[in-house]
Amino acid sequence: MSNRKDLTGQKFGRLTVIRFSHMSEKSESYWICECDCGNKEVRPIKGKYLKNGGTKSCGCLSLENTINLIEKSRNTGKRGIRMSNNEYPYKEKLKNVWGSMKERCYNPNSNSYKWYGEKGVKIYSEWLDRKLGFFNFYNWAINNGYKEGLTIDRVDYDGNYEPSNCEWVTPIIQSNNTCRNIKINIRNKTQTLAEWAREYNLPYRLVLNRYNHGVIGKDLIEPLLDIESKKGIEVNGIIHTGKEWAEIIGIDFKSFKKKYDNGIRGLELTTKLHNDSIVTELKGELLTLHQISEIYNININTLRNRFKIGLRGEDLIQPLQYHVITTTF
Repeated sequence: MSNRKDLTGQKFGRLTVIRFSHMSEKSESYWICECDCGNKEVRPIKGKYLKNGGTKSCGCLSLENTINLIEKSRNTGKRGIRMSNNEYPYKEKLKNVWGSMKERCYNPNSNSYKWYGEKGVKIYSEWLDRKLGFFNFYNWAINNGYKEGLTIDRVDYDGNYEPSNCEWVTPIIQSNNTCRNIKINIRNKTQTLAEWAREYNLPYRLVLNRYNHGVIGKDLIEPLLDIESKKGIEVNGIIHTGKEWAEIIGIDFKSFKKKYDNGIRGLELTTKLHNDSIVTELKGELLTLHQISEIYNININTLRNRFKIGLRGEDLIQPLQYHVITTTF
């Protein structure tokens, strides 16, 4: 929390933040608020939704909208409430999301039921209300970041479809999140990535990034790198601490730490974030390609190309050898 802006005491719409709640697996902050309507302790709300205006009340605004809509629809003689496409953009798209969500949770004939309903995943009761269920879901979606092309995703893969556990993400992110279902064996114990992250108090996204970078075994759950850490980090047979590597490469420790913590290893770890300056050994010294270029007066692009094709050490700075090849036809 120390690295997060404290929202305590700030007011957003009808909500006043009273205290910090928790950090999610994705390193996003949640806050407890009280509402002007008298609700003294609203469920945890994601900080970004408070700041961008996505969530403005404890739900009382939606209730007022519902009452107004019911009043408008009272004389239609039809059950439920009418929602016109003009007044409610994305209505049809969100109705498809809502319907699919109910199918996979409550219809045993659905192909997805075994991953949801069979595992006990349920839907928030106010989203299932016979008359107002879709209207409540629609209001939550619009007020919490829905845009065309996004899909609904559960923060806790084992949790229910409910306001405190759902968010809107791109299909790519949701696809990546299925990695939570992948079982990883470490030290003779098998758990999902999310479970390992929780056990070792690591952000889920960080563990996922390590996994996507090919990190396996106990390295997946190693502690975050600290500037005072004496842990030896090996790159191309050379070992230094993280602080020493940052100094050698010529980047700040924070940038090096970010790459290391996310699972980047080997020579890629010694590549500068902005200028592709690669560190290599030459005559017993660790030098960047830019330093070699300046010392030996060799074009930097030439050095990059030589490094790319596998030349190392003094081969990087030797004149290129040209051979005449005679071909007989």
